[in-house]
Amino acid sequence: IASIIGVVHGFVFMMIEPALGSSRLKRGLGFSFLIWALMALYFEFHVPFNMFHEPIALVGLELFIWVFVALTEGLVLSFIYGQSRDGTA
Repeated sequence: IASIIGVVHGFVFMMIEPALGSSRLKRGLGFSFLIWALMALYFEFHVPFNMFHEPIALVGLELFIWVFVALTEGLVLSFIYGQSRDGTA
């Protein structure tokens, strides 16, 4: 499942890459924020907090850890993808 999600994230990155910024770092950070906000933030408040009634401090710790996961994925995708299609990077 994780590799399927990674492939889907790669296709999403490919489609929105020109709008993320001109440098690899800006694109990676932008996509990292997008992953964190749309995936991790939603999941952590929907399942662990609402359904399992985890304490907010634990949810906060999990969201903090997700920051590093999202940063790794966003930056790796950006650096693997290479130069921006808009021609400015």
